[in-house]
Amino acid sequence: MHEVTAFRNWSVSGHAVVSAPAEVDIRTAELFRRALATAAGLSSSFVIADMGHTRACDSAAVAMLIGLSSHLSRAGGELRLVVCEPGLLRVLAVTDKDRALHVFTSLPEALAAARQESGESPVHPARPDYRVVPETA
Repeated sequence: MHEVTAFRNWSVSGHAVVSAPAEVDIRTAELFRRALATAAGLSSSFVIADMGHTRACDSAAVAMLIGLSSHLSRAGGELRLVVCEPGLLRVLAVTDKDRALHVFTSLPEALAAARQESGESPVHPARPDYRVVPETA
């Protein structure tokens, strides 16, 4: 029996954010890709994959993230990752995947960079304007 994985999607100042599960692997990578692609279609050019609570990410998931990042880039958008787990950060750095992906260590940092690059005024970090959008399954 397979566990159902749902991804929480929301928007902060028009930037789509999709929360990843604790483990992103070959079983969940395609579902995560769909959730990110859906979010990209609903928002501005920046899509943030919030992997702040993700403890494990296999090579299939990393390949999916790089592929989606390339696709969004060709369409004028950008995928940003929030990664807090030291082990995941180390793997991305050792394999040079951090060069192919825009990696941030916190959601506020990723949002601030997106706002700066899009010319928006900063939003006070204690009061972001969260708007929840429907989850994808």
